[in-house]
Amino acid sequence: MMSNVSRRALETLTFFGLDGARMLEKAPRIAEVKHLSDNLEFWLGKMPAETLHRHPDIAYWKPDVYHEFYNNMVKIFSIKDVGRIAYRIPDVMARDWSELEEKIHFALFTILAEHPAIIRTEYLRYPIEHIHTRFELVRRTGLYVKPNRKDKLKRYVLPLRMIVEENLELLLPKCNVNEDEYFTLQAIVREERRRTALQKEEEMELRKRDLLAKGKYKKNRNYNGLAEIFDEEDDEDDEERSIEQL
Repeated sequence: MMSNVSRRALETLTFFGLDGARMLEKAPRIAEVKHLSDNLEFWLGKMPAETLHRHPDIAYWKPDVYHEFYNNMVKIFSIKDVGRIAYRIPDVMARDWSELEEKIHFALFTILAEHPAIIRTEYLRYPIEHIHTRFELVRRTGLYVKPNRKDKLKRYVLPLRMIVEENLELLLPKCNVNEDEYFTLQAIVREERRRTALQKEEEMELRKRDLLAKGKYKKNRNYNGLAEIFDEEDDEDDEERSIEQL
């Protein structure tokens, strides 16, 4: 027996031309969403109904999810490409931006992949540890060859899809590696990433202490009490120059 809340949600979804029964079956909590009509009106203005049918959880999201994703992504991709990503893998819109940014930078500056390779694959869906491990696998075994700008045909470029999405049972024989060796590599990468993260935290802490000693570290109340580090040296230089000119 359908509750009154679910019935109203079904009517709203149907009003917007959606398969309400199918969406409620996959994501029953849609019935609990306040201002459901406003949410649907916004999201259907950004993507086709097919996308909401595939990912009904989108109905939960506030418009801010899209705005933050869009404003960050257009700094790296074209407007059309941002739309393609949102259409193909909309769930990444709800990911933390720092996570997505790290993956994008890894693809562009470590793997040296091109923008279209990121857009046409599901690369952004995978955890960064998985991506890093797969890259180390193909790099250390020689399957990966650093792209050469002079090679216009890109004959030796290993597709990003193969590095990240290839079934492990198919990829390992190409690398001449067994599963035990792969999982050992995975553990090595995990430990390397842990040490790198720890080192960055220590460097940040030392930087913070240095700025505190110089009176240049303050807390920005607009960021939930998170510390914001800034440098006043430029202001001091300007002040010194002004004194010299007097």
